[in-house]
Amino acid sequence: MVCLKSTTGKLRLILDTNIVFSALINKKSTIRDILLSDRILFLFTLFYLLSKVNIVKRDVFSGNLEKARKIMEKIDIYDSEFLALAFSVENEGIFSKDRDFDKSGIKRWSVEELLEWLARK
Repeated sequence: MVCLKSTTGKLRLILDTNIVFSALINKKSTIRDILLSDRILFLFTLFYLLSKVNIVKRDVFSGNLEKARKIMEKIDIYDSEFLALAFSVENEGIFSKDRDFDKSGIKRWSVEELLEWLARK
């Protein structure tokens, strides 16, 4: 998997909802710190309160939804929208603790990988 170079110097990542809930529950968490970093731009399919998140309407990724569903149907069908969004917009992967994305063909960024990336810059 090759990650796209960002023209802004920021990573553009699809955001898994489980990451959001984890950050909301624990205010003193590494995940929350990553979400609030000004060096990463997150893309999200549902309404979310953080100002650093771009909300993407379903029509942007609906053309890739069937493709994503076919890939995820035996893995986790509920993750299809995240995968469809990753297929539809320029991005460097999905930020998720869910290893099911490892089988999708899209780069999954773990907490540890993002911490390493942030430390390098």
